[in-house]
Amino acid sequence: MVLSTDFISGQSKNIADLTIADILEKQDVLKTKKQNLVQARNSLEWKAKAGTAQEIWASKVEVKSLAAVIKQLEGNISKQMSALGIAAKGKLHKLKGNSFLCIQMDLLVLWQRIIQNLVAHKFEMEKIECLV
Repeated sequence: MVLSTDFISGQSKNIADLTIADILEKQDVLKTKKQNLVQARNSLEWKAKAGTAQEIWASKVEVKSLAAVIKQLEGNISKQMSALGIAAKGKLHKLKGNSFLCIQMDLLVLWQRIIQNLVAHKFEMEKIECLV
């Protein structure tokens, strides 16, 4: 989940809680995917000893696919954690409803909207200058 500046009025009050919930959900999925990867590697080792070339190839593809998904999930979780400005990995559930974190996220959204509007204004001014 990338922080978006397209919020419905009042929605940004819960963005920190939603982001934390999303991170916790992704961490659960990551844990499951890591378990699946261990199983797939064990299966690959077994098939390398007694399987056909096609079975070995299919197992290698599965291991690579799971490794790619895990890497992507870890990257997404890392981005969200840095966007929240927190480093505590085990304490996320305790941060739900944290007013400081909500204010920090509101400021981030506000900052992004200001930058977006300034860029749009700059291009509008350049367009007007070209017409004059």
